[in-house]
Amino acid sequence: MKLKGVIDENRFNLYVDNKFFAGIFKELKYRLKLEEGTEIDTKKLQTLITEEMIYKAREKAFQILNKAPQSEKLLRDKLLKRGFEEHTVNSVMGFLKVHQFINDEDYARKLVREKSTYKKVWKKPNYSRFIQKENK
Repeated sequence: MKLKGVIDENRFNLYVDNKFFAGIFKELKYRLKLEEGTEIDTKKLQTLITEEMIYKAREKAFQILNKAPQSEKLLRDKLLKRGFEEHTVNSVMGFLKVHQFINDEDYARKLVREKSTYKKVWKKPNYSRFIQKENK
């Protein structure tokens, strides 16, 4: 198989035998040393697809974590629900743990701290006054 590519801003379109095969991130193109006209075998093509899915899952995980902190289980479930395969999610979760983007102990501590602060602010008398104001 021969490889032919068209580069846009962040993506690289992959053509195999002059037929569109897949769109990949430019980072992956450079990491796998793909050049136009490169001969590519099935094994390298499979590696390319696997790496692309891991990259997409990692990007999705970062999007989710940017919105709110997540436990490992919650994040894993969200990635699986979005259609990523188990081995892809396992790879991403390993990466996130090693680089300390997720840590269930820290998440639990923050959650307890947040709930205790929340409890102090919303004591029963204050909460009932708020409800009374909203109902008027």
